[in-house]
Amino acid sequence: MSNSNIQQLNLSDEFLFPAALEDPVTCRLVLECIIEEKIGELDIKVEYTKKYNSELKYIRLDVYAKDSVTKLSYNLEMQNKNEHNLPLRSRFYQAQIDIGNLKKGEDYKSLKPVYVIFICNFDPFDEELYRYTFTMQCEERKIHLNDGAKRIFLSTKGKNTQEVPKILVDFLGYLNNSTDEYVAQNTNEKLKEIHNRIKILKKDRDVEARYMHYLSVDKLVKAKDEELKNMIDELQKKDSKLQGLNAELQSLDAELQSKDAELQSLDAELQKKDTQMTETLKAMVFEVCEKFGVLPKYIAERISEEKDDNVLVSFHRIAIEAGSIEQFQEQINNL
Repeated sequence: MSNSNIQQLNLSDEFLFPAALEDPVTCRLVLECIIEEKIGELDIKVEYTKKYNSELKYIRLDVYAKDSVTKLSYNLEMQNKNEHNLPLRSRFYQAQIDIGNLKKGEDYKSLKPVYVIFICNFDPFDEELYRYTFTMQCEERKIHLNDGAKRIFLSTKGKNTQEVPKILVDFLGYLNNSTDEYVAQNTNEKLKEIHNRIKILKKDRDVEARYMHYLSVDKLVKAKDEELKNMIDELQKKDSKLQGLNAELQSLDAELQSKDAELQSLDAELQKKDTQMTETLKAMVFEVCEKFGVLPKYIAERISEEKDDNVLVSFHRIAIEAGSIEQFQEQINNL
């Protein structure tokens, strides 16, 4: 938050908005500017947390108001930043509010109307409207569901001045220009009363003390957020580096697997050549032994079963030098 002077805050400020609307009269006047209906006495809760289960997402409402007579519920949220989630967020908020408005054993007819209102410092639907109102309607026929729920999105960036009440346009302008000068240009009594009550609020020492505490907490939170962001950035850098190293390792592993496959292929080829060499040596030995005539079965088996190429070379040499099968047998038995 850039402004440390509470007197200079606009109503759109994230501190001042709930602080101002905590006052039932101010909240009633603001609602009457928005929905053009007479509002009764209100029970107000600001920065109100609704949590039904520790495992479920909870909501924190800027302003939650309930008419003490009609029991109508109003949720007002000031949005200074577009997080592009308002349709789904408003759906979730409405559901959470409805859950809290129906007690066990009550009939669904007991469920009272609810207004979920987002006041935006941007145009949420880019149609240049000051107000977007949504209710449930049949797609096949123009039949309204009449379930009592309305979701309203206000935009300070609207341009359809002729299509909405002047008080709404003036109020939305006031959000970002909460000054005496602005109010003096607009004669609406509701807006003047809102402004007077906010001026009194700003002079309240307790509110000023809350604001200074809020600033210190906000500063601490932002410092922690920045620290967390830096930690996340550092972790992302390390993660990116690790991913790079992992990719490099995967590349090396793929290269090693390729080399291993190549070696296996070479080994298989060598084994094949070794087998061929062995068979060739055996054939050479048998060829030389043909001079002895028909070889005894056990000598033929001895040559066929030999796998050592060096021994087969010796067999070949002996066969060449031997003068008889007996001499050949004797010499190979001595190996």
